[in-house]
Order: sequence, then structure tokens, then C-alpha cells
Amino acid sequence: MIPAAAIALGDKLHLLDFGKLENPIALQLGGNNPKHMQITAKIAEKLGYDEINLNIGCPSPRTTAGGFGLCLLKTPDKVAELVDAIKSQVNIPVTIKTRIGVDELNEKFHLENFIGKVHLAGCNTFILHARSGLLSGINPKKNRKIPNINYQMVYDIKRKFPHLEIIVNGAIASINGAKQHLDKVDGIMIGREFVSNIWFLKELECSLDFASPNKDHQKASIALNYLDYACKKLNDEHSPNSPSSTISRSKLLSPLFSMFYGFMQAKKLRLFVSDAIQEKISCSQLEKKICAYLDNS
Repeated sequence: MIPAAAIALGDKLHLLDFGKLENPIALQLGGNNPKHMQITAKIAEKLGYDEINLNIGCPSPRTTAGGFGLCLLKTPDKVAELVDAIKSQVNIPVTIKTRIGVDELNEKFHLENFIGKVHLAGCNTFILHARSGLLSGINPKKNRKIPNINYQMVYDIKRKFPHLEIIVNGAIASINGAKQHLDKVDGIMIGREFVSNIWFLKELECSLDFASPNKDHQKASIALNYLDYACKKLNDEHSPNSPSSTISRSKLLSPLFSMFYGFMQAKKLRLFVSDAIQEKISCSQLEKKICAYLDNS
């Protein structure tokens, strides 16, 4: 999530940087000012983003204090205004990511009312974290587990709005669980499971026959492809013709720690990555060391 005001009012365009290999890609925005949303959405569309997603689910004190995130679930008319404002300026889809409820509001009644109003403003896709959120009393980390997950509410919403695209999110951590959801809704969103188990998406793609038959799905090949991508990005950032570095070396290389899980000599491979993050070795040296170890394993 990027606050729309950071782009509309500040010199923060580097926050929108992404690699063209990432398309299709959505930009998730936080905010409650229609003009800021319009400006940022127009910039994002020009840069090549395929979708604008509004965050109506973050329960953190900072977003609440700023009047956006989960607290906007209480004001469907305001969210409809934001969607309408963005839709008037861009041709790419505008979608919503939210929870199924907030605080003491009746989940079923309020969610149906919210989706009905926001849909009329031009939103046809709703990604629902199948859990209510609390704006006070617990911290954001606890909000990931409290209250209990309620997938049935999402299924009921799909039956209520069969013409809309309804995507379920929240605690999806198994292939069988993913398949069961896809029997009832239009899609699934994977979050934390992918962060902790980077190969889950690969396993899910293959299980659901979504994987391209022309791609090499060997883990070593995927890891090397990602390493090549990350090193090229870092080298581009540091070339004489590039602006000052905006990409975190750690953020680009850290996914390799998870990618090497289960590999022979995984500990040694991770040490190489750690050395590269600390700039003890260059990216080209990192590639050579990892390729040599993988070739000999």
C-alpha cells in the first residue's frame, strides 16, 4: 500500500518503480482525498500499472488517524466517491480490498450495503479478507488472527452478488483449501503463506494447471532467474546514467533466503546472499558463487 498523498503531494515517484516482468501488476492506494487518488491513479496508469486497488482493510493506528484503511469500511458513500473519482480519470480497473466487517457493525448487513453502493460507482471486483477488524483494543498483528476467520460470509456475498468478481483472502495455506475456495468464489489471494513459504505459489500453480507448459519449473532454474533479475535491477540502479539508488539491496536479494530452502548446501548459499546484502561481494560475484555451487550439487 502506498498513500496517494505521497505521490500527489510529494516527490515520491520512486515508490511506484517496478520491473516490466511484473505485469500484470496492481497498485494499492491508501487515502481518502479524491483529488489525490485521481492524480496518483493517472500517473500509475501512464507508468504501466494494470489496476488500481483501494485499501479499505488496514486497521493500523496510522491509517486510522489518516482517515483511511479499515475505518473507510464504515463510510461506503465516501468509498463510492473515491471509486467514482478515479474511474473518471483512468481506463484501468478499480478494485477494493477490504475485510468483511469492522468493530461492532453487523457484518452481513453492512458488507452487503457497502458492496452494493461501491459497485454502483464502478467497482466490479472485491477482495475480501474473511475476517472482521477492530480499530481499537488490539494491535495490527493481533488483527490478523482476531476475530476468527469466516469464509462462509465471503461465499454468501458471492451468492448475493453473482455478477461481481469476489476473491477470498485470509489464512489460505494449503492446496486443498485453495481448491475448495475456488469452487465457491472467483479467485483467491495468497499473502502471508507466500511470504513464509515462497514455493507455495509454484506448487499451487502446478496443482491447478495454471503453470505455463513452456516454463522451466525446476526450483534451481527459478532461483537463478530471480537472482539474474535482482542483480540486473541493482546494476541498473548504480549505473552512471541512473538516478540515485531507490531500490533496497536487502529487499531485492532477501527472497533468495527462502528460495534456497531444501537445497543442498543451503546454508552456504544463504551465506553468499548475506555477504552480497552487506556488500562484501558484488552481485556478479554472488551469481558466480551460486552457479558454481548449484552446478556441483
